[in-house]
Amino acid sequence: MIHYIFPNKDIKSKNWSEVISSEVRQPIQLNGDIRESLFLVLKYLLLRKKYIYFFRYLNDYDNFILTLFKFFFEFLICFLTSLSKNKVRWVAHNLNRETSEYYPLITKIRRKVIAYYSESIYLTSELLYPEAQKIKPFSKNKEKLKITSFGGKIESDISLSIEIEKSINFIKSTKENVKFGLCATSLSEKCYHLRNISKLLDKLNNNSDSFTVMILVADFKSDSKGRKLWVDLFNELSLRDDVVIFHQGNVSEEYLASNIDFIYRTLSDISIPMTLYNACNFKIPIVTDDLGFLKFVVRHYSVGIILDFYDERDFSKIFYERLYEINISSFDKFLLDNNWDIGGKSLI
Repeated sequence: MIHYIFPNKDIKSKNWSEVISSEVRQPIQLNGDIRESLFLVLKYLLLRKKYIYFFRYLNDYDNFILTLFKFFFEFLICFLTSLSKNKVRWVAHNLNRETSEYYPLITKIRRKVIAYYSESIYLTSELLYPEAQKIKPFSKNKEKLKITSFGGKIESDISLSIEIEKSINFIKSTKENVKFGLCATSLSEKCYHLRNISKLLDKLNNNSDSFTVMILVADFKSDSKGRKLWVDLFNELSLRDDVVIFHQGNVSEEYLASNIDFIYRTLSDISIPMTLYNACNFKIPIVTDDLGFLKFVVRHYSVGIILDFYDERDFSKIFYERLYEINISSFDKFLLDNNWDIGGKSLI
């Protein structure tokens, strides 16, 4: 039996593993600690077990020594796996950069090493192929490129969503013709939507017949560094009457679907956010800015709108006209092409 090793235990590896298990293969999910990964690889080598190791997120540390250690352990995993005629594969969630890059040069070298040793490199959408042709190390390993996928309908905790629903109902009781957007996000510099919420709401609520409120789920309170960027942003947004901030918890798009008019998401990197799958599964349009990669997916599948019309005088009117013109069948088409079953089987 071949063991499929996922170093990160999250919703993606969990759902892929369910598909892999159904194909009479043995998936293993680890806790994200590179030391545990190396220990398991060494154990399997001693026991002469066959395995495939999947690299995924290649985030580094703000500590230079820890980053070097991680690089060294990754190299050992690659070298020993190759030497033992087992296989390394890489699911490249982000093409142009990792979410956390404290030492970009080291990250660049790590990506090259892992690409070299990988039997297959998985992109998370077929639409990413043209971008991969332009970016190293993918452009140097075209013959290794394959496609995997995420999917919709995942389990989520509704406790926070119940609190959000209470706020929505209260606002509805105090205002007429109110609309709601949802932005659930991590605090990362790639999250352009965080910096653009004020501009979007200013345009939507300026001389408009409706009033748009953004439900923002972003854990400002637990930001370990208390970075000035996030402190200033929190201070700015918390003063607005069209932003309601929730600091922590998982959001259930399914539970909130009947109360949310759109989901706002714009990433500056070249990646496919899980948010897109959740939105399509529960028929909630995606709103994204005219930058990053997400706009190409939104345009291709017609599952949302692209904010390329900020200069239009009737911005709010155009915004909601385009939003309500979206055909529900577009969401189904996206999920027909992109789902856990396709994703899991492709990794096999």
